[in-house]
Amino acid sequence: MPSSITLHFNHYDKIADKLHEATKALNKVTGFNVEHRAKEKAAVDTGFFRAAYYTVTDASSGFASAAADAASLNAKAVMLEEEPPPDKDTTVIVVNGASYSVPLEYGTGRMAAQPSLTPAVEDERPDWEHALRTLERLK
Repeated sequence: MPSSITLHFNHYDKIADKLHEATKALNKVTGFNVEHRAKEKAAVDTGFFRAAYYTVTDASSGFASAAADAASLNAKAVMLEEEPPPDKDTTVIVVNGASYSVPLEYGTGRMAAQPSLTPAVEDERPDWEHALRTLERLK
């Protein structure tokens, strides 16, 4: 009578946890990089618009600092309400809190766009995608 031993190893939970934590860290780094690049590309008059950029994660928000910095540059300009934290810990939100950020980013019928956030995201995209492909190989 043949005898056999079968062992089953299931490491999927550990792999999933490691991928989740790595993705969370990657997205946070990418979000802060996008914020930095957007500030570099931002149109500058008083500096309020540039200073109004901030990043929000599930655990932190740069709103207070951005609002204080922006107000010190132009006390008359208006900051939008703080962006609430995302529901997922892998989500990172980069915000420009200036009340005029959308028309400046996309333009209007009377004003050409002066985008800063969209090009910053596109500049950061290749590095983020490369890092994600690297994570996929670590499985």
